[in-house]
Amino acid sequence: ILDLVGGTIQVQSETDKGTKIDVKFIVPLASEEQIRELEQKQQELKAKDKIKLQGRILLAEDNSINTEIALRLLRKFGLEVDVAQNGLEAVNLFKNAAKDTYNVILMDIQMPVMSGYEATERIRALERSDAKEIPIIAMTADVFVDAVQKSAAAGMNGHVPKPINKQFLYDTLAQYL
Repeated sequence: ILDLVGGTIQVQSETDKGTKIDVKFIVPLASEEQIRELEQKQQELKAKDKIKLQGRILLAEDNSINTEIALRLLRKFGLEVDVAQNGLEAVNLFKNAAKDTYNVILMDIQMPVMSGYEATERIRALERSDAKEIPIIAMTADVFVDAVQKSAAAGMNGHVPKPINKQFLYDTLAQYL
């Protein structure tokens, strides 16, 4: 890459003292038009972020730190959230809730008691119309093609990678809400 941009890299290393790496390359100045376009995109993102989403989310997540991060983001987006700490609890919360209580389910894949795949399959098998229609979105660090395909085969509608990217999560939820 440095060769492509006309750059250089120099490495100096001494045992028990450390290593110094110098990377040098010239970055062309942005034009006024490019700067304006970037500023406009940033303003659009800020404006978009201020638009509150509406709805109730069922969050299935067993990790307390991930749950706290997701709760803060979802509430900042303007959403109400119920939390299940495993797949079986998610199935039971959904099954015992009134029809159309939840607008979206965010489903972790690797959970104790019941995986997100199995929980999704059980929700989809329930004898109620909202079980067939509710968007179920996988939230997982496993973003390989086979995991995405397995999520879809289980009945999931989307895939949000961890660690959670705020804008990606917002855009995904906005698509379904």
